[in-house]
Amino acid sequence: MRIILGLLLLCSTYVYAEPPNFDQYGYRNPPPQQQQQRQSSTNTVVDDVIEIILAQGFSGAIIIVLFGWLYRSDRTNRESQQANIDRFSDLSIESNKILSELVAKIDGVERELEAAKTLQMMKRS
Repeated sequence: MRIILGLLLLCSTYVYAEPPNFDQYGYRNPPPQQQQQRQSSTNTVVDDVIEIILAQGFSGAIIIVLFGWLYRSDRTNRESQQANIDRFSDLSIESNKILSELVAKIDGVERELEAAKTLQMMKRS
């Protein structure tokens, strides 16, 4: 999959050069009528961001693809983290059960030892 995406990236790039006389065509600054129209319109911040990304062309497309990939991988990571937390809590409960059983068995062995010790001391006396 990575190879296909890499080949797609290499094959789909096309370089645009900035024209040498960009000041004549208003390449850097929009004409005054467009500036007034842009200032009078009520664009939200989201619309401005979308316009900026779409104006970038190929790099804007890369930004959108990376955002989608990050969103998907973050969602996957959160799901796997939640599964790991659930698994850890199950293991913790199970280990607590086993430890309590072991403590009970050790207490029984300790009582048996004390009883045997007492019996031996009584036989010596």
